[in-house]
Amino acid sequence: MQLFNGSSIGSFDQQSMILLLVAVVVSFLLGGATSMLTRKKATLRHCVMGKFTVSATEEQKQAMIVAVLGMVRDIPQICKISAGLDESLADGNHGFAAAVDFKSAADYLIYAKHPAHLAVISNNIKPILQQGTRTAVQFKL
Repeated sequence: MQLFNGSSIGSFDQQSMILLLVAVVVSFLLGGATSMLTRKKATLRHCVMGKFTVSATEEQKQAMIVAVLGMVRDIPQICKISAGLDESLADGNHGFAAAVDFKSAADYLIYAKHPAHLAVISNNIKPILQQGTRTAVQFKL
């Protein structure tokens, strides 16, 4: 294969060049995505746990997790969010947990009153949360 200026690039064939180009583009895109995900350095973590009502269905539980994770799209103050259902490895555990990272305490306070957060609480969490089981903590990272 020859370059634009007519010089040869040795043993690379066209397919190898395409694969190399794809690898470079994917590497660039992944690097860009990674840097976008870490554009804000978190200094505060909010953790919340709760137990489900006995009538909560698996579908409701999964929908709740999806809704919680989806808040990152609507609330720009969230640096990072994780959430999941308990794996039932020990008796007495809560049914779910979430960890949400923020750049500052001020960002947490905005999140706490954000309409998207309040909607997830009203629509996805409260209907299946066993009364009196929610517990939360915020701490510096």
